[in-house]
Order: sequence, then structure tokens, then C-alpha cells
Amino acid sequence: MVWRHGFIELKDMSNYPINQLKELDAIELLMPESMTKFNQWRKDIQTVKHNKYLHPLILEYQDEIAYRNARDEEHQFYKEIDSYSQRISKVENRKNKAVLFIDVSEKQANRAYRIMNRLIDAVSELGGSVSVCAGEQDNIRIRLLNHEYSVSLIEIMVKRRSLLSKLQAGSMTAGLCPMYEKIPSGLFKMEFTEILGYASRNKTVQPLCFNETLDHSLEKQIGEILTDFLKGSFRKNCC
Repeated sequence: MVWRHGFIELKDMSNYPINQLKELDAIELLMPESMTKFNQWRKDIQTVKHNKYLHPLILEYQDEIAYRNARDEEHQFYKEIDSYSQRISKVENRKNKAVLFIDVSEKQANRAYRIMNRLIDAVSELGGSVSVCAGEQDNIRIRLLNHEYSVSLIEIMVKRRSLLSKLQAGSMTAGLCPMYEKIPSGLFKMEFTEILGYASRNKTVQPLCFNETLDHSLEKQIGEILTDFLKGSFRKNCC
């Protein structure tokens, strides 16, 4: 029986012994026509520079972060504010509402939105879904090929001294800032961790991590990320 998900079609794995399945490259399990479609899709996929739209989950993230910034600015001393001051406050002092787990500097926010927007669209094209679980803790949940994953997109923090050493002399001045202070690097890291069910709760999960370098951005890694992601899911389905 052929197994379908989005435009992905897998061969009937019941025809293969377990030992042979384990030796195959997971992508070899795709039907020939599906293999051609997937390879072309992987080549074509890229993060567009100017999005005509942003996914609703990203819009919710933007609204929530704007609220948190306004709340924290107005209520930074909220424990010392009396009830009257609370009543005349312009910004409600409520708990956080969970949104996408994106932790980047304001300078890198738009790039993070583009990457996340493309990832959400790509997962949907593969027949999966992206959601945020209710609560106060930010999170991203991807469900694909009957497996669920927790995802995060963060900006790597580095010591000021380390960042300065990679820049040309005179391009940045340290001033009076501590050289060991950690600052945003402008480089991202994306991590995928499978969420195990109760029966598998004692298993060790190895996250899939993708780090940027100065000459290999996440925008250029989207196809690679989703290929590795699918390989892991195929393996779990067949073995």
C-alpha cells in the first residue's frame, strides 16, 4: 500500500525487511514521481525577501511582543504600584500569552519572520501543520508524518570580545562596554526536538540543530532542514 502525505508518496514498506529498510537512505523510500517532485521542490524552496503576507501565527507573535514591551515599560515597578495607579494604567498588566518561540534581537526580527513564514508554508505544503499550545510559555509545534516536534528559532549570543575579533579593525568600537558581555551575533539557530508519547517517555531524544555561519544563512538551509526533518520522520515510520 502506498502511503501519501501532501505531495509525498512513500513506497509500500511492508515489502521490505527491517534490515533493508535500516540500510536505505530514507529519501529512497519515496515513489519515483514523488522523488522527482520533492527534489525540484527542495531546489525551488527559498525565503522570499519581501513577503506579501505573514502567517496569522506570526501576526499574533508581533502583537504579543508589542504588548509585552509596552506592559513591561509601564509596569516595571508594578509590585509597588497601588490599586489606584493600576486602574488608571493605559496598558493592562496581564500574564504572557504563548506565541511562537522566536527569540531574536529587534534588528533581526524581520529576517526571523521571513524564515519562519517560509518554514510554516513549507510544512503545510508537505501535508503537516504548525501550531502554538495555549499557556504562558512560548512554543512552536510541528506535526508531520504522524510525529510531533517542538521547534525554536533563536539568535545566538556571543561575547563582545569574540564578535569584535571577527570584524575588521575599526569597524566597531568597544567603548566602555565589558568585553565579556554577551550580545546578539546576528546569526540564528533553529532546533527541532521530537515530542514523545507516554509509551516512549523514557527514550532519549536527539534534537536536530541547524546553526548559521557568516556564509551559510538559514535562508539557504531551508531545503536542507526539511530534507533532514523528513528523513528522520521516514525512519521513525518505517523502523
